[in-house]
Amino acid sequence: MGKIRDKTSQIIKLRDGRKLGFAEFGDSEGKPILYFHGNPGTRTEAKLSELELSEKTARIISIDRPGFGLSDFKKGRKILDWSDDVEDLADSLGLRKFSILGVCGGGPYVLVCAYKIPKRCQSVGIIASTGPINRTTVRLEGVSKRIVFVNKRLPFLFRAFFWLKMSRHARSTNESMIRQKMLTHVIKNFSKPDKKLLKRPKIMDILIERMRDVGRLSTKGTVFDRKLIFRPWGFRLEDISSKVKVHLWQGHLDKTVPISIGRYMSKKIPNCVAKFFPKEGHISVCVTKMNEIVSSLTSSP
Repeated sequence: MGKIRDKTSQIIKLRDGRKLGFAEFGDSEGKPILYFHGNPGTRTEAKLSELELSEKTARIISIDRPGFGLSDFKKGRKILDWSDDVEDLADSLGLRKFSILGVCGGGPYVLVCAYKIPKRCQSVGIIASTGPINRTTVRLEGVSKRIVFVNKRLPFLFRAFFWLKMSRHARSTNESMIRQKMLTHVIKNFSKPDKKLLKRPKIMDILIERMRDVGRLSTKGTVFDRKLIFRPWGFRLEDISSKVKVHLWQGHLDKTVPISIGRYMSKKIPNCVAKFFPKEGHISVCVTKMNEIVSSLTSSP
């Protein structure tokens, strides 16, 4: 097994001149899995995925989307453009084929790759993924309904919320204040299994690091990315090739992305293998089930 040294702040230059940031975790000689973070999020989020792996046989390459982390913002981009950046990175790393895995807001970007570059996708997986949401897809309630409404209709409110809860605290050196101010608004909307995980210092530290990374940046990239996620993606789930098997994992207790979205996508994606966990939430699936998830992706021929 090859050991990956500190490769958490790498940058390549894309064909159009933009910078793309990425990090690597796990086994440098393992099967490559390109990891797409949520929103808010950055490449450091993949540390959660690596935390519980009993055998680090995968090379996890976590990528900052445009406007996040070390990646330059791209004005006017579309979700469909993402596969071009992915291919540029894969080519620079000498990867002909690779697996892809996305969490929450990273899920749509996984499905873009499954749709546009299926021949390069060794295996595909989405965890608690956001879906194409409109009146004809799923019924939303509570927190999820408010999140979708704000991001679709009143994005300036999210920008203000993001600054109030994250950005203005990001540069503070008071760690206890960061824990209290930056996580309180998140914890109250989490399920019991998620709250239980947040009591573990390592997990809390990773989430705080992610929030600090996101909070240091301008809100422009985060807000624009959310607009794209909650608007039409430019393709239908049904248009994904049936030759591409899409693995889908989600917890029944997920309060961030309702289980109804996962069920809807599992029916619409032509070749979808879905697994729903009765006792898991939003974050807990990403941690406690990661051995199973990585094994499913790396065992593909």
